[in-house]
Amino acid sequence: MANSEINMPSVFLIGVPKAGTSKIAEVLAHSKGFSIGKIKEPKYFTNITNSYSLAGKNDKKTHLGKPTTLKDYLQCYDSRGENKKILVDCSSDYFRFCHLVVPEIKKLCTDPRFIVVLRNPIDRCYSQYLNTKALGREILTFQQAIQKEGERINLGWGPAFHYVHDSCYSDSLRWLKDNNVSLKVYI
Repeated sequence: MANSEINMPSVFLIGVPKAGTSKIAEVLAHSKGFSIGKIKEPKYFTNITNSYSLAGKNDKKTHLGKPTTLKDYLQCYDSRGENKKILVDCSSDYFRFCHLVVPEIKKLCTDPRFIVVLRNPIDRCYSQYLNTKALGREILTFQQAIQKEGERINLGWGPAFHYVHDSCYSDSLRWLKDNNVSLKVYI
C-alpha cells in the first residue's frame, strides 16, 4: 500500500527531546504547504514496534491516547490532506528507534522524507533533566540521575530518564546514512 493510496504522512519530523521539534511542528502547522496530525506526536511506529518499555515514574501516561492501530493512526490525518498539503508526523522519538521504525514506515510510505533536529548534546541532556524534574517525575539531583541512568535503562525506565544516552546521536545518524534514508539534519 503506497501513501498515494492512503492519507499517510510523507514527511517525518524526528530528533531528540528538547531540541526544538515542537517549535518546528508549530511553524509547519501554520504553513500553507504542510499539515500535522490531530495528535502532534502520535508515536504510532514506536508503539507497533514495541520500541521501549515504560517502567519509570509516570512513563505509561506519556502514551495515553496514542494510536495503536493503523486505522487510528491514519485517522489522525483524516481530511487533513486537502489542497495537496504535505502531511507530517512529528514523533521525535522515531530518531531514537530509527532502525525499528523506518523499515515499518517504508512499508506504508513509498518515499518518506525525514527532518532530523538535534541540539548540543550537553545542553540537551541538562534540559531534559530539568523538564523531567519540573514535571515531578525526577526526584534525584542531576549528578545522581546521571549515575543511576544505566540502572534505570536496564530496569526499563522510559526515554524521559535517558539523559546521557539520548544525547549520543552517532548510532542513529550512522544507521540512517548507511540505509540511504532521505533526510535533512538541523542542529
